[in-house]
Amino acid sequence: MKKILWLKKPLYANWYITTKCNLRCTHCYLTDYTKETPRNLAFSIVDELQAMGVAGVYLLGGEPLAMSNLDEIVKYISSKKISPSIATNGILATKDRIKLLVTAGCTQYQVSLEGHSPELSDAVRGRDTFEKILNGVDAIKSSGGRVILNLTISKRNYMQIEEMLRMARSVGVDLMRFSAFIPVGTGDLNQALYKLNREIVLHVREVLEKSALSAGLPIDSIFLHKEKHQSHTLGCGAATHSFTINADLSLSPCDIDIERERTKPMSDPREMRDLWMNSAVFKKWRGESSDPLFKEVHQHHCHLAYTNYRQDLFR
Repeated sequence: MKKILWLKKPLYANWYITTKCNLRCTHCYLTDYTKETPRNLAFSIVDELQAMGVAGVYLLGGEPLAMSNLDEIVKYISSKKISPSIATNGILATKDRIKLLVTAGCTQYQVSLEGHSPELSDAVRGRDTFEKILNGVDAIKSSGGRVILNLTISKRNYMQIEEMLRMARSVGVDLMRFSAFIPVGTGDLNQALYKLNREIVLHVREVLEKSALSAGLPIDSIFLHKEKHQSHTLGCGAATHSFTINADLSLSPCDIDIERERTKPMSDPREMRDLWMNSAVFKKWRGESSDPLFKEVHQHHCHLAYTNYRQDLFR
């Protein structure tokens, strides 16, 4: 395997600023919903990100909007010339709240649904959440935000892609993203409901390729990425140009597999740079270990999907 290239200074950080959440989605990557970044350390983390030269921070959860001081953190991130984005389930996205966050400097939001109807989406995200999420999308758009609408493709919903695109156009989102179910965390306990196979992937690819020509809406999806990531590239970004800060102050290369692939928690955010450069878990994700599961890391699109499905579904 050719040597994987990685940057000495990461470009992007994913930050699980909290794992506390008002929903319990049945395909969630998490199993622990109790952690939150200590308030007294949040600003120090931002200072260290600036010192490392990070250009963008993606605030994740849990539900970031559940944090009462989120706008203060966003404002501080923006003041350091770092671009913030937020992933939210949309339930707490009121117009007043989003206006505060937009004023603080965050204009980009990812909101997730699991289908074009309450029957499909509520079965995953919880009863009566579908309309509340759409209300959140409207609040973000009407308050000056940009919305990426995300659908996690699984064997439950892969036949409704065209319906989802029609709905996305009708609510005026800026981009439609189709991600893939990966059996991690809570989702690992529900594989029978959601697990993908090669036939599903090929069907989704065919529909998306046709839809992309006439959707009238930008589409982003791993299902469209046919070209194999080569080892001399930066791969998906995990441990090569991006990393993840967890709510307990540990670091992870991958923003999905955070409960298994992580460093020990930091006692001081200034440890971040050394962990990026030298920690064993980051070296493993750069192909610098003897772990057989990482022998071909960054060779098969999403490495986590490759190891969990034991094949490159997206080839």
